[in-house]
Formats: sequence, C-alpha cells, structure tokens
Amino acid sequence: MKQEKNFLWLCIGFLSVAIVAPIIINELYKTNDGYLTLWNASEMLSYIAAIISSAATIYISWIAITQNKKANEINDRLLKIEEINSVPSLCILEEKTMFEEFNENTVWLKIFVKNISNGIIDINKVSELSIHIILSDITETLKFINKGLEFPTLLPGQEKQLDFSIYKNSEPFRLCEIETIRKFKNKFDFLMNFNMTIGYKDTSTIYKETVKLCGYGKLSISNNVSINEQKITRSDYKLEKQ
Repeated sequence: MKQEKNFLWLCIGFLSVAIVAPIIINELYKTNDGYLTLWNASEMLSYIAAIISSAATIYISWIAITQNKKANEINDRLLKIEEINSVPSLCILEEKTMFEEFNENTVWLKIFVKNISNGIIDINKVSELSIHIILSDITETLKFINKGLEFPTLLPGQEKQLDFSIYKNSEPFRLCEIETIRKFKNKFDFLMNFNMTIGYKDTSTIYKETVKLCGYGKLSISNNVSINEQKITRSDYKLEKQ
C-alpha cells in the first residue's frame, strides 16, 4: 500500500514537471527580455526531457533491484523448505518438554521430538544429556532411558517421548542440594544439550543432530525439593552428515 502511494506521488511529480516546465520556459523566452541565457528554449526543453528520462530510468532500476531482492528472499525460504524435506529432521516440542520429577533423590526429564520432514525417520541412538546451571559451576549428566527406542521409527508429523534421568548415589548431587537452590533464590536457569543419530528408513546415510535447550525452573522447598514452574525458552539444532 505504501509503495503504491509512493508510485502515485512519483507519477504526479513527473507529470507536473512535464507539463509545468515547458510553460515556464515558454514564458521566460516569450519576450526574451530580462532573462537572457546562452541556451535557447529548445535546448532547455531537451535538457529537462533528458532529466525526466534519467529519473524514470533510475526509478525502474530501483524497482528491478527491489523485486530481485524479494525474489532472492523467497528463493532462500524455498531452499530451506527443500533442505528440511531432503534430510531427516527432528524438532523439540518445547511446550511438552519438562521435568517430570525433580527432587533430592531423582531428576527425570522428558523431551518430546517431532518428525518435521517428509520421510520416515529412524532414531538409531540418543546420547546422554548434559545440564548446566547458568551462572554456576554445576553440571550434571542425565542418562538416556533406552526403552524410548523400543520403537525407533517416526512417521512424518509423528511425535516421540525421550526420557532422561539421574538418581542420587554416594556422590554429591549438587543439582538438587537445598543450599544451592536457596543460593539461586529457588530459581535456576539451565542450558542442556544432547545429540541423536538419525536417518531415513532403509537408507545408509546417517546424520547427527545436536540439540541445545535453554530454559528455567522455579523450585519450592518444604520437606523436599519440587519444581512448580518450568519452561523451555529456546531450542537450537545442528545437523551433520556422518
């Protein structure tokens, strides 16, 4: 809409110059008194016509450049869509990904992935998950529960739950230490990462998809530690051919 208005005003400007300029030149040269130049009226008209022609050429060139830029942007989007469809890709469903359990004995995290490509994907392997508490030196490793790969195939648009957990043992379990939680005022911001080895079904080409997740959790402490608010705020992916 804005471009249409600009084009309309430009047309009005061109027409105004084309109509008004000859009249002004005619009046200036009609009596040839009080305004003498080295150019005659026909030369002045030719000069103005050349200016108008140049302005029109510049405007047309600007339109061509603008349209070419838009075409390139559309082409880039189409290439990205084509790339998604040509390689196996899984995304994280952030609204479903959460800590199912979080206390001084157990941390259990469930992550939902979705097949966003057009082919049937097999998840061949899932790594352990590293969780780092931002603004601290606390990093823990959650083990992947292999039962999630009993049925490793995902159809286009299909979802799958991946489970990661850690259980307290004789070693310090800093992720859920009450003193540590109080230090962060019952809230922690975290960065998690893990990777999956995936590929289209019945093909030999394998890809490694690395996933990074950012989020936060708010905890409550009574007789034990529990999480009462949590959210994944960002998901990043990196796909590499193996």
